[in-house]
Amino acid sequence: WAQQISASPVIEDGRIVGMKVQPGADATLFNRIGLRADDIVTAVNGIALDSPTRATEIASTLSASASARVTVRRNGRVENLTVSLR
Repeated sequence: WAQQISASPVIEDGRIVGMKVQPGADATLFNRIGLRADDIVTAVNGIALDSPTRATEIASTLSASASARVTVRRNGRVENLTVSLR
């Protein structure tokens, strides 16, 4: 995923509220799942991206899943995407 999606933490009021995403060198996955540059991913499968330790928890939910629910803030609105992982 590192070549396909670049992410950096978004901090508001001293807390992490999500990850701002950008397409990586290979934007195929980024485009296929419906992300847009500067989207802020706030949750995956209902798990908030509010700390660096959440990555392990999220990874464990994705390993056995065929899809994922991704919550993003886009242009001031919250949108939910369903992403195929297969």
